[in-house]
Amino acid sequence: MRDRRFAAQAAEPVQRTTDTRVVAFDLGGPETGYSARRFRDLFGLRRAGIHVTIHAGEGDGMASI
Repeated sequence: MRDRRFAAQAAEPVQRTTDTRVVAFDLGGPETGYSARRFRDLFGLRRAGIHVTIHAGEGDGMASI
């Protein structure tokens, strides 16, 4: 959740896992005031074979995508 203090740290175990049952990581929560840019490093999960979904646009308009 974007608005949580520990949001970026929540991805750390996902980055380290070798468990093939972990297939995706999602960024959700309120968009206004919590830009997805803060979580740019999380897109690196894709290099580790983890899919990433990001909720954007529905809460803060097109500019937030």
